[in-house]
Amino acid sequence: MSDLEDILNSPLVTSKLDAIRGVFVRHTKAEEAREMLLLSLAFARRLRENSSTYLIGWSRCGKSEIVKRMLTERTGRPVSKEKVQLLQGNGRRYLYVDLMGGSTPRILARKINFTIFNDRHGMRLSEEEGTDALITNLNDHAVDAVILDEGQNLAEDGVKKLARFILAFENSCNAPLFVVGPPALIKMMAKAEGDAMGQRSGGIKILTPFGIANDEQREVHSAFVAAFSEQLPFESNWFKDNEDDHHMLRATFFAQRGRPGRHSLLVEAAVPHAFMRTGGAEPKELTKEDIAAGFDRVFLSQAIMHGRNPFRDEDYVRLPPFPLSVEQEATSL
Repeated sequence: MSDLEDILNSPLVTSKLDAIRGVFVRHTKAEEAREMLLLSLAFARRLRENSSTYLIGWSRCGKSEIVKRMLTERTGRPVSKEKVQLLQGNGRRYLYVDLMGGSTPRILARKINFTIFNDRHGMRLSEEEGTDALITNLNDHAVDAVILDEGQNLAEDGVKKLARFILAFENSCNAPLFVVGPPALIKMMAKAEGDAMGQRSGGIKILTPFGIANDEQREVHSAFVAAFSEQLPFESNWFKDNEDDHHMLRATFFAQRGRPGRHSLLVEAAVPHAFMRTGGAEPKELTKEDIAAGFDRVFLSQAIMHGRNPFRDEDYVRLPPFPLSVEQEATSL
């Protein structure tokens, strides 16, 4: 292998990346979302009907990560990459469904009935019958909650079918339903259900990106960057060394647009370049140059960057106007 391949395949690089991927900043919005989920688990059941809880968030704002960490904490089991999985542990059972690839209520019910409950009869049922069989299986196996991640993708053949699927759970299933998705999901459900969604809701929490449009937003964003930087597996890093510098925060925001997940990707992108700078030896610091190189490789070609790298001085002084909050993003589209 070449020297570069040796570096990229080094266990030291893998260790650094794993450490960064494990960083999770429990900022206020994340804690509020987690609290809502825990309260819904405890109190979503009603005497004659169940409730659905909605966790809504922009891409890379951490909604799926909050759910997965909560499931792992409560069961002691990690969430795998399987699209459908039953997490069991500590006397609890949770069905987690990743709908990133899309599905329909009929296909999903068949898949869960067969792969989780070994119910072959469910493979021959219609959509409504399959959903009823799924709910029966969930009740018979005493599942404590069902989580639909990226739930908007269950509406591939019509949002009304998704609404009927959710309503069936609320009417008949003992396990509360948690629906995770982007802001568009709220509009979809409101259009399909009207006021019924709000009447049955066990809670709705919206995770928005951080902003820097005013002093309060800048303080929150700065606190997030500082908390994340404190946990990075280096003796020093450029973010932490410049945590009170307005220019560092502005450059960082331009890159990650207030999305915690994008911030993690930015730091991860810089790690191989730190090792390349040291010739494969473990780097003691993560420099601005490392971050700039990672940005060039992963982010620079994105349209919102306008060909500018905010971590290079010559580009920073030429940054175009850009939205400083999610509200400004909405008005700039």
